[in-house]
Amino acid sequence: MFKSNYGLELGYHTAYHANDLAIKDIHGDDDLSYYRLHWYVDVLKENNHGSYVILEVEEETNVFKRVFIANATCFNGFKFCHPILSLDDTFLKTKYKNTCLAAIAKDANR
Repeated sequence: MFKSNYGLELGYHTAYHANDLAIKDIHGDDDLSYYRLHWYVDVLKENNHGSYVILEVEEETNVFKRVFIANATCFNGFKFCHPILSLDDTFLKTKYKNTCLAAIAKDANR
C-alpha cells in the first residue's frame, strides 16, 4: 500500500518502528508514564490530604508492581453507601498487559 501510494518501498521493520513511534507520539510513552508515577503519587499525597495512595515497586529493580488510590472524598463517602459492592476489571492494552480494577458502591440516598 505504501509503495502504490507513494512510490517508495518500506521494509517491515522500518514500518513497525515508525508505527511504534506514532503510537507513542499520540498516546504517550508507557515507560515514561511508569517513571512519572512516583511524581503523581507524591502530588496526590501532598494535595489530597486524607487520601490513601500506595505505590508498590520491586525494591531491587524499582519496577512497578501495583498502585492503590482512594481519594479522601470517595473514601469518606463510602460509609454512607448501601452494602452493595461491585468490582470490575479491564485489561489495559499496552505492551505491559496490565489490569485496571475498579470498585463501585450504591449511594444510600437513592
